[in-house]
Amino acid sequence: MVKKFKKLTTDGLLPMQEKTVDIVENGTIIVEPNLGKTLSKVTANVNVMPNLQEKTTTINGEVTADEGYDGMSKVTVNITHQLQSKTIVPTTESQTITADEGNDGLSSVTVEAVTSAIDANIKAENIKAGVTILGVTGTHQCYITVASVEELNNITAEDGTIAIVG
Repeated sequence: MVKKFKKLTTDGLLPMQEKTVDIVENGTIIVEPNLGKTLSKVTANVNVMPNLQEKTTTINGEVTADEGYDGMSKVTVNITHQLQSKTIVPTTESQTITADEGNDGLSSVTVEAVTSAIDANIKAENIKAGVTILGVTGTHQCYITVASVEELNNITAEDGTIAIVG
């Protein structure tokens, strides 16, 4: 990159000499006086704008300017994630839900409704009659069979609790 300027002044001791100044990429100023003349002072105002590049990327890592550019003026990073949706069947054990390999995370987790299938002991005959647990209405009733009136006299009931004494 070569830029040409024609504005030069001397320090006032020598007559003003017009000169072309070449500014090369590394910033070196090359001034060659006309044959038979000397320059005691050269003043050059240089404002070289760098050649900057803008890039857009979706990758992680380092982004550098391509050959022919002095640097970056703007880098835009578009981040996209591979998200997964999962449906979970409840169990009686604690569960940790994570994304499968190849996914960056979970977009949603749906937990199915808890039903009596969660435990084989949730069945009508194990639930008090009239009570419903997880959609199962109980049919269990408690009966006491006594062999004699004497045994019946030993049964007491208080606050819904039946006790057999003796």
